Amino acid sequence: MSQNPNWPVLVGELNPTGNSNYGLGVAGCFADLTGRLIQQWGTARGRQFELDEVQPGTWSGVWDDRDGALDPSNTASMFAPNLVPYRPWRIRAQWPATVNLLSADQATGGEGTPLAPGTSGAPYLVTGAYATPVVTASASAWSGTQVWQVTTASAAVGSALVSFGPLPVRAGAVGLPYAFSARIRSATASANPTVAPSLAWLDTNGRTLSTTTVAPMALIGSATGGWTFAGVPDVVPVGAVAAVFALTMTVAPTASWSFQVDGAQFEQNTTASAFTVPGTWFPLYAGMVERYPQAWNDSGAFGTVTPTAVDTFALLSQVQFTDLMTAAIQAPRSVSGAGLSFCYRLGEQAGSTQFADATGQRGPAVVAPTGGVTAGVAQTSASPGGGYAAAPGTTVVNFNPGANAGTQNYLPEPCLILPPGPDGLYGPPRTGGFTRMVAFRQTNTTGGQDVWCADSPSSPTSTATMEVYQGSFYLEFADHNGGGATVNLGAVSVGNWHLAFISTDPAGLGWHACVDGVVFSGTFAKPWNPPDFFSADTIAADAISGVNNEFVPFAGDISWACQWPFQLSAAQMQQIYQIWRSAGAGDSTGQRYARILGLAGYQGPSLIDPGQTTNLPAATDIAGQDALTALSQVVTTENGQHFVDAGGIVRFADRSRRARAQAPTFVFGENTAAGELPYDTVAFDFDPTRIGNDIQITQNSSGTVFRAFDAASQAAYGIRTVTRTTQASNALEVQDAAHYLLGRYSKARMRISALTLNPGTNPALWPVCLALELGTRIRVNRRPPGAPVITFDGFVEAINWNADDGANATVDIQVSPADGWTAWTDAAMHFTYAGNLINGTAWYPFGGLLTDPAGNPVHANLSIGQRIAFLTTAGTSYPVTVTGLDGNGAGSVQLSSTAAATGPFTVCDLLPAGVTDPTSFDSMAVLGKTTTLGY
Repeated sequence: MSQNPNWPVLVGELNPTGNSNYGLGVAGCFADLTGRLIQQWGTARGRQFELDEVQPGTWSGVWDDRDGALDPSNTASMFAPNLVPYRPWRIRAQWPATVNLLSADQATGGEGTPLAPGTSGAPYLVTGAYATPVVTASASAWSGTQVWQVTTASAAVGSALVSFGPLPVRAGAVGLPYAFSARIRSATASANPTVAPSLAWLDTNGRTLSTTTVAPMALIGSATGGWTFAGVPDVVPVGAVAAVFALTMTVAPTASWSFQVDGAQFEQNTTASAFTVPGTWFPLYAGMVERYPQAWNDSGAFGTVTPTAVDTFALLSQVQFTDLMTAAIQAPRSVSGAGLSFCYRLGEQAGSTQFADATGQRGPAVVAPTGGVTAGVAQTSASPGGGYAAAPGTTVVNFNPGANAGTQNYLPEPCLILPPGPDGLYGPPRTGGFTRMVAFRQTNTTGGQDVWCADSPSSPTSTATMEVYQGSFYLEFADHNGGGATVNLGAVSVGNWHLAFISTDPAGLGWHACVDGVVFSGTFAKPWNPPDFFSADTIAADAISGVNNEFVPFAGDISWACQWPFQLSAAQMQQIYQIWRSAGAGDSTGQRYARILGLAGYQGPSLIDPGQTTNLPAATDIAGQDALTALSQVVTTENGQHFVDAGGIVRFADRSRRARAQAPTFVFGENTAAGELPYDTVAFDFDPTRIGNDIQITQNSSGTVFRAFDAASQAAYGIRTVTRTTQASNALEVQDAAHYLLGRYSKARMRISALTLNPGTNPALWPVCLALELGTRIRVNRRPPGAPVITFDGFVEAINWNADDGANATVDIQVSPADGWTAWTDAAMHFTYAGNLINGTAWYPFGGLLTDPAGNPVHANLSIGQRIAFLTTAGTSYPVTVTGLDGNGAGSVQLSSTAAATGPFTVCDLLPAGVTDPTSFDSMAVLGKTTTLGY
């Protein structure tokens, strides 16, 4: 295949069976639709200027559909029935263009990024049936210094040692030739396997249509031996959209051995050509096709589809939060996409005798005929912090069995009877695993009291029970065959609220439980597998023998009884508990941003900075908001940025990002001889619309308005009010934010409304345009004849691509000005500690150690509650919390850690995302004679 050397390898790919997950997809295969891209296409990402909201990124274009294959109503299409809204779509480009369609990491054992030895190949679509290939350093690599390696002791044959793919091919291009080639060897002396190379073709569902296999190759094992060429040429069969190259073991060595691959190449060609290290693949756009509008022209002979795509932000804007806790319990999903089975919030008004399932999938829970159940009771607790914050103002249900609490007599007792499931059966599912969760507050500790119980009528019984017995919480799983177990999960205080989970895996063997955020896990000696049915499913008692004949009734309050038809992970249980208990109070902006993303059900990739604003109040204000609005409010509080990047990754950048970006990444101008990059046009605007000289910031938690104003600016431009709402809890920070905005916007400043780059006519701009991302700092120089040079430094706020099928491509960018001062960055505290890190709380002898360029002692830089990190020489960071100072000798520091590790360490402040060297801030932290201080 010939390739224009002045144009990148540009591809547009659709994943018609992929699940968006608000990202690029987790199933199916990407199909290459580049051959169908005709006429013009374009992207739009970003915002107009820095005070505007970032809009969902879009792509629009035209597909050639004269054969009707991209018609959603065409049942005979190779894509049917999967041309539906929100299927993943991406545009990417390889520069410099090469014949090799793989990534540099795939082709060279990770030398493109480069990837560190030991890195798994799975994220790069390099996999294996015996073990996952990993990057391995090799002095005798076929090319470079690294290879892909699999080590196995398996004697089984017939499976792939290493596979590459799925790799997109031109969809519908029947008969188009492709070739895959690689160099392979056995790197273990006397291990002499036989390997068969093959190329399999997949349809849109990832199913194999056909496979071409060449003759097996016998390899002679040697640690530094030669390499054997392995290649398979083939042509695209009907219905294929992707290919997988595999190296299948047909004869196995008798002992453990290592298999290596290097120099891989996938190309559109009739046979393998000379190996070429691939150019870099750059993403241009990643989102989801929202619409497939069709048009038929030329008397119906020429059909087109004009698809429009949107990115993750478009879907996040559709997620509505009812309240924080509801969002938390709705977020977990199984692999198949299943969510909550039911949720009885038990927040009905006083006098209620029926309680609704908030998911609408089950009938109401009803009060047992005995009474003693009171709805609409206010949430209370015996001690401060003993309640829960996630649903403020909601009521709970009280159960009052009187003197019968915890007794083992079969009497009518107050309880709730849950309805059967859609299958007509009571209780949790018997196969597939499940999780149950309930919030409770016990008012006395008499006997054993069942908080929630599913039980069978026969003996021995089958049961799944949550019980409080003499001040401790128990899970009890039992069946007729002796499966399951009873486990004490620790003490729970009387009069305070607790949140408990119990669960089993699909086999009924592994269990998780969580009580107040503390996770317990184990394996039953015999699996829990109830062979019969449950007779009842009851809250606040055990109806083992039916209604009006209850057992061990519970005394106290209950709310939030929920069930999932799968086992939640320990992390999911803890996340729900944290939201239930504190509603995220104490979050940093980065933590809050990540929390909201998770609550919205987002499962795609993200890069989230820690955030400079900390100790946010409870996140109960998201009730009634959509997820994108809630995220934007966090960004406003931080004075940071967020966007979906060209690769589909959701990014949250805290305010330190732009403060630290003191130098431009790219410089544009007319002086190309000095390295400046050429542009087509630039439009400057001395913009008065962004003037703000009356700054009013409302603190969300208190309603207090913090103001900053500039009388001189008001006299010059009139009163220009800028309003914001912040979630910051620190009043000084809110006031500082107002002064910062005043300093930035009290005067008219120059902006670039449009800077046009033309890589289509200037190929040297391709690597620049492809690498540009929102938030990049650039400089633009303009030299008007007879006038001084205009130099503008700013940050990219919007990127819009416009291209067509005639080798034309331009990029329009909008740029906001950088701050007019140099930010002063505090140095990170750092010092060397030779001792070890202890799991738990311990005193550390830091006396006499110095922590900063000024030579201050350690304790001068620490305070109770501060979070710092122990950084190993390998770059691993262990966060710890300061819990005491000078209590075990002068300069001693008490720290709380959840991990143990062996020194030496660099002890330092928590570092921003992407920063691994605490000394990198030292040079920026020294005040000079001309240093300008600004927020």
